[in-house]
Amino acid sequence: MEGSTAASQKGLTLIELLIALVLGMVVSAAIFTVFVSSSRSTREDEQFRLVLESGRYAMNVLRDELRMVAFWGTLASPADVTTALAVASGSCAEAVGLFNPEPALLFNNGHTTGAAQQFSPCSAMSSDQLSNTDILIIKRVEGTPAARTITDRADLDGDGDTAETLQIGHDSLQVGVVYLSGTGTGGRFISDASAGNPPALGESDWRLASRAYFIRDHFRQAGDGIPSLCRLSVVGVGLGNAETNTQDQAECFVPGIEDLHVEFGLDTDNNGIADQYTATPSAADMERAVSAHIYVLARARTSIAGYQNAKSYQLGSTTRGPFNDGFYRSLFTTTVALRNPINLARFR
Repeated sequence: MEGSTAASQKGLTLIELLIALVLGMVVSAAIFTVFVSSSRSTREDEQFRLVLESGRYAMNVLRDELRMVAFWGTLASPADVTTALAVASGSCAEAVGLFNPEPALLFNNGHTTGAAQQFSPCSAMSSDQLSNTDILIIKRVEGTPAARTITDRADLDGDGDTAETLQIGHDSLQVGVVYLSGTGTGGRFISDASAGNPPALGESDWRLASRAYFIRDHFRQAGDGIPSLCRLSVVGVGLGNAETNTQDQAECFVPGIEDLHVEFGLDTDNNGIADQYTATPSAADMERAVSAHIYVLARARTSIAGYQNAKSYQLGSTTRGPFNDGFYRSLFTTTVALRNPINLARFR
């Protein structure tokens, strides 16, 4: 009985053990290969997803801004705007003429040396600007008034009194914020609006929303290598970082944007339709611009090992690439109708 038990408890032979080890290594190698491939695919998909998100968001922001350029509320003519407000000498606000509503659209073409340089950028725009990219200045107010004072002829409050004075949004007014206060026939930039200093009867206060857009060579930290779409927004009576409330400081809000290029459609026969597009408009040309082609080149934030981007990208009259690096890229483009003296005159 004891001999039978011993015989039934034999171990693996050396050959069997070697075969088991080899099979285990093959299975492990296969699992590891699948894991590495899956991880790489996931990283690549994530990078490409970020490229699409950044490009679409940047394009949406620029499109909406250009649609609203030169919007001054109910004001019939920007020539009717006055102000006692002053900007600091040498500031970004002075560089773009923040309180001068005309011209409302300024453009520096960085793709053609010396062409269409319509203003001198302040250091917050130029010191870290990515070379061969454009700068856009867009002047306007927000799409709805922050506050207004009206005679309630339409009985908006439903109390049956159509002769009373109705105050709308007065509690939202803030001292130190710049508003365009006025009527359809005249207005002024002010910074002392408040619930205690609301618009007069028949007036509205529109918050100033002018901005400058450009591409910087980094995102959060200098040297991080992530090109980004940045902006200067109205901060107090200047331009700066609305996130930190700091004047003459850029706010980079879309990482992975490598190029911005704009070409303007000019109406040469006063019919409201673009007859030609130019990337180098003069100041006089901008008065006849009725549309704009926007080109945004988005780039992945990190490179992909083993990938080489040998593509070229056509940004209107400008070609970028081939870059011959490991970054995914995607080009976004759209056309926007612009507000301008020609178009506006057709509806007056």
